[in-house]
Amino acid sequence: MLGDAVELIKTRHGRDIDLEALDLNNAAVLNRFTKHEFVGIFQYDSTGAHAACEDIPFTSFEDITALTALNRPGTMRSGLATEFKKRKLDPSKIKPFHPLVDAICSDTLGILVYQEQVIRIFTEVAGYTPGTADSLRKKIAKKWGDEAIGREREKFISGAMERGVPEDDAGKLMDNITFFGSYGFNKSHASAYAAIAYWGMWLKEHSPHEFLWALMKNEPSRSEIARFAKEAIRLKINVLPPDINSSGVTFAIDADDNIRSSLADIKNVGKTAIGAVVENQPFNSVSDLLARCSGRALNSRVLDSLIR
Repeated sequence: MLGDAVELIKTRHGRDIDLEALDLNNAAVLNRFTKHEFVGIFQYDSTGAHAACEDIPFTSFEDITALTALNRPGTMRSGLATEFKKRKLDPSKIKPFHPLVDAICSDTLGILVYQEQVIRIFTEVAGYTPGTADSLRKKIAKKWGDEAIGREREKFISGAMERGVPEDDAGKLMDNITFFGSYGFNKSHASAYAAIAYWGMWLKEHSPHEFLWALMKNEPSRSEIARFAKEAIRLKINVLPPDINSSGVTFAIDADDNIRSSLADIKNVGKTAIGAVVENQPFNSVSDLLARCSGRALNSRVLDSLIR
């Protein structure tokens, strides 16, 4: 969908857009996330995303990444998303824990959100090797049991104390990691998802006609197409019905920046009929249409649907 939009922008306006080279902290794009303009946006076009992002101001790409990770059923139930929201709205609720841990969790307001953060805590705070740290992350994520966690706890606390973390704080940190294990998301995964979401919102901000066109072109569901059309109208983009003289196989944008529906959106009008119509456009009357398109391509059923 993104590729189609970029290709059409090139065709219509001669502009080359490299999505991977975009500034990821464009204020106008972030503001659309804050305003919940999520229709058509990957990972965010859902009631769950609206709930997870309620009242949250998006001030950086890191916010998009964090909310992508937090917008999961288990994470929402755990309270992590709610705590993130509290801290985002009121930074005074971010309480320093320990410099080593604070640095690792700085992008997520002091909350453990990503699996990579757990690995860094095991290695940088408790002195584990990277391989062992990753192995422990996997085991905690699979809820490997209180007994096994208890056996590891002493080693973790000892390693953290060697790096200046008080014993009580090290114990609390291990508790947090254990609790987090079932909900943690992979940051590299969340970042990739967030990039796709951001690119979509960037196109929605800077090239809304091509963005909405690409959404409708690639959507098989009629109800979803209708929803995207409603969003286009909200953005003051006209979505016009099919036209025998200008519609083709798929959605198109005309010279007046209207999105024109396709002949394929008409029930009972198949590829053969569409091919015959497109090949002979335009027509000046129904008689002209019938004279220049074969009866096999435009049978009575197709004609009835076109008329209706």
